Amino acid sequence: MDAKENAKPLTEIRTRLGWPQVAMAQAMGLSLRAYQALEAGETPIRQIHLLAAERVSMHHACIQGRPEITTGTIRSECLDLAAMIRGTQKKPATANRAGESEDTNAGEAALSV
Repeated sequence: MDAKENAKPLTEIRTRLGWPQVAMAQAMGLSLRAYQALEAGETPIRQIHLLAAERVSMHHACIQGRPEITTGTIRSECLDLAAMIRGTQKKPATANRAGESEDTNAGEAALSV
């Protein structure tokens, strides 16, 4: 896969938002030239770039009330988070310091007593 092909997810997120490159660059905290180099494949896209773009799209989807402008992955993760907040989905178990599995809901219940 060539560098320009690697830039597709970044470009897709920006176009879903309906933004020019300058707006996406500003939202991600990059200069216009640095952002253009990412989309052109001149600079390798790192995971942090994709995470920043996804975060920007999630933020603006919430502001605009338009979940369709985010990627499917972000929508799914947001739905999972909302379900946990509503209490309709059990939180995943976490490992304690001894490496044993611990139910995070039980720990939360103990704190609220």
